[in-house]
Amino acid sequence: CFEDACAGKTADTRMELIWRDGNASTQFVINAATGCDSAVSSLPSKRDWSVVFKGVACPDFGKIRVFVGENQLESKAVEVSYEGEESTLSLTVSVHNVPVCDCVRVIVDGGLCIAQDPKVGDCYRLLLKAQVPYRGKEIAFDAIRQAGGSASAISELCALEYTSESEFERHQQSVDLTNAHAPQHPEVAKWAQWKCTLPDSVKRALEEILLRS
Repeated sequence: CFEDACAGKTADTRMELIWRDGNASTQFVINAATGCDSAVSSLPSKRDWSVVFKGVACPDFGKIRVFVGENQLESKAVEVSYEGEESTLSLTVSVHNVPVCDCVRVIVDGGLCIAQDPKVGDCYRLLLKAQVPYRGKEIAFDAIRQAGGSASAISELCALEYTSESEFERHQQSVDLTNAHAPQHPEVAKWAQWKCTLPDSVKRALEEILLRS
């Protein structure tokens, strides 16, 4: 509720976010100004609005509709932009010259979705370039993805990595032996393969990404 003071009286503009309506769409509603007549009349007759949805994935702009009162605005009367930087990840919908006594409804058909943490993508790109066996990359990324890019994945990375080529060679025979004699226990082989295919340098680089604020 936003208030404009006028001789001790107020005019209120109430706003509501509906994450999923009955049609599974997202709505943001800016109601018409209400309150003391003198306070409402003191407001500008028309106002500009910018609605910012933070932390959402970029939607199909063609699924964004804006109503002023009962009338849907043409697309050219609506400004839509998306900022994909890690610190932003926001959708902005702007309309201008809205009569103070009209309601504004921003509707995203199909609904908005929470943006994926960009750290997941950064870890993927790092592993893609890392000179380590593919299996190690795959299992490391699975752990990071399951953790949603959070620092909780670090404990698994710390427990399952080798620190030197000599340690790699020492474990390689164990890996071969495990794979040969434990076909019914793939999780054992999976652990052994990761143990000898994720160097300490790669682990530290992944930690830096996962701990990034």
